[in-house]
Amino acid sequence: FPVTIADPKLGKKAMTIGYGTLIKNPDLPKWAEQCFGDQCGDFMRRVKDPAGSITEPEARQIATHSVMDVYKPRTEKLIPNLSQYPADVQGAMISSVYRGSLSGSPKTVALINAGKYEDAANEYLVNSEYTAAKLPGSKFPGVATRMEKEAAAIRSLAGTTSTLPPIVTGK
Repeated sequence: FPVTIADPKLGKKAMTIGYGTLIKNPDLPKWAEQCFGDQCGDFMRRVKDPAGSITEPEARQIATHSVMDVYKPRTEKLIPNLSQYPADVQGAMISSVYRGSLSGSPKTVALINAGKYEDAANEYLVNSEYTAAKLPGSKFPGVATRMEKEAAAIRSLAGTTSTLPPIVTGK
């Protein structure tokens, strides 16, 4: 993966590597140290070189640390019982927070926390990005596919006998 200087999510030029990790991210050196130990210096030199590149396994390792360090805690704040769900459902929810879909849908979060999984899965797909991705000729059909898989993971909880208590908020 080459170092990239166009990050469409930011709407401006920004140096990124791998799966969109900002080179200026203050946590990148920590993640590199955790991933690569003695090879951390070499990795960081390649990352900071505009002509540099990293391997796909390196990109995956950094992305995994990013997700576990940043997005899993964010998901746990939204879904306090996250750790009690099956691993595939946890992964789908974390993935969705990474993309901004779950964190951008308070109604879906409330339905999940209330144990209304079928309704939550349906509400999750009431999303302008999903709708646009479903249009014929969309440049981003993968967004729809990913969101459908995430909704299916949530829906898989419907009809199960949940031992999880509903989350009670002060609202």
